Amino acid sequence: MSNSLRASHIAALAVGTAMVITGAAQARPVRLWQMSDLAAKSDVIVVGEITQITEVAKIGAKDNRWNTPLLQMKATVRALRAAGHGTTAAPAKGALIAIPFKRVDWEAGSPAPDGPMYPDLRAGEVWAFPLRRPADGKPGEWELIDEEDVGLLVPCARETTGGVGTGELGAPSLIAELAGAFVHGDDATLVRAAKYLRNFPWVPQEDTIPRLGDAIAAQLPRGDARWLTIAVFSQCASGIPHPTVAEMLAGGGEEFQGGPRLAALALAKTDRRGLEERFLREVLRCASASSTTLWGAGGVLVSGYLHDPRMHRLLAEELRADKWEAVALAANLLRPASGASEAEREALLKETLPAARRLLTRERRPPPGIYNWEGNVLRPEFEAAVRVIRDYGSQEDVDWLVTEFRRAQAEDRERYRSIWIGIRSDTTPRMVPFLRIVKDDQGMFAAGRRYCDDAAWFEQDLARHGVPVPPAAATAPARQ
Repeated sequence: MSNSLRASHIAALAVGTAMVITGAAQARPVRLWQMSDLAAKSDVIVVGEITQITEVAKIGAKDNRWNTPLLQMKATVRALRAAGHGTTAAPAKGALIAIPFKRVDWEAGSPAPDGPMYPDLRAGEVWAFPLRRPADGKPGEWELIDEEDVGLLVPCARETTGGVGTGELGAPSLIAELAGAFVHGDDATLVRAAKYLRNFPWVPQEDTIPRLGDAIAAQLPRGDARWLTIAVFSQCASGIPHPTVAEMLAGGGEEFQGGPRLAALALAKTDRRGLEERFLREVLRCASASSTTLWGAGGVLVSGYLHDPRMHRLLAEELRADKWEAVALAANLLRPASGASEAEREALLKETLPAARRLLTRERRPPPGIYNWEGNVLRPEFEAAVRVIRDYGSQEDVDWLVTEFRRAQAEDRERYRSIWIGIRSDTTPRMVPFLRIVKDDQGMFAAGRRYCDDAAWFEQDLARHGVPVPPAAATAPARQ
């Protein structure tokens, strides 16, 4: 599972090439790698496609410095291109190499907020791996130059121009590799490339974004539709700020850093005809690519287009098409704190509520999710649909969801868990019918906490506000 939530649980402060991450009770320095250092500190850099991820061994919490259950993993990588320093021979094109790495064992426990930031690797992905030969390594075995991935791995595509293996190994070749990811990559690759841009505001990367823009332009003609896609993914996957199209075009992007700056450079090379509506359409499409772009797209819509009739029209079209991500975006806009007017929220609710129920009826299994710090899997779109019915549904809608919840408790614990995560997103009297089902459930909800323990907290919180919870609705099974 992805560690994408990590960025929303830490605060970062740059000190040279180091970053300090702060958790609830601790802080520690983390090295944030610059491209020039990646080239200088590695024996070889291999751009390769992961063909297989294998679990090698489990590492107990008492057997590592993080005091966290870990998994020793191995990535089998097919070299696409490579370059080395001095006498170190780089793997030949097509060679298979083994790269060990670690992963948090989320099923056995979750780390502290300032815990390890290990690489999140999956079969089919292409990365630039900065490697060194281990002292006792067998033929074909290499190791990463750092165990944590904070700018360590550069996202790549299978093809590029001027990348690793052409000319001197250094930052320019890695910038060309990142450019190739933006030009040739699929949506998943675009997300990884745009997330990599988060590193740039924290380090003294002089004109890296303009150099990246030039490297993209060397592979992509002006006016190509891909420029708009690059702009939107750079905007949605790179965190705040979320400037509008007009703001990015007006200043040329120089006042921004990281993703928003590349987005501004990309928009400057995009056809201007109907640009804002095309931008909004691409934002809505981008929201489906990952949880990162889903949250980023929500930020773009709220920050710059909250009262734009085009945005509301396009979002309504997506809701009528039963798009999971549209329900999540709409759920965010429906909150009074979003700033949308009452009329805008009422019109949006007419489309959102039936879409949420249709999706929860049709999709019996929640979509793939990501782990949070409790070790639970979050499925933002599914849980947003649950919240819409909980907060805005008619009595008939709520009764239907209560029945679904009770059935899932007995028959489908994954669906049951996801519904409960949506219900418990905040304390509200409208959660009472669901608390009656959960309050006697002895099954484990999260590491070290049962459903009944979780329900007890919300029951006490409601009691403080004068909202009693009647006795449990039925005897709940003590199952995982």
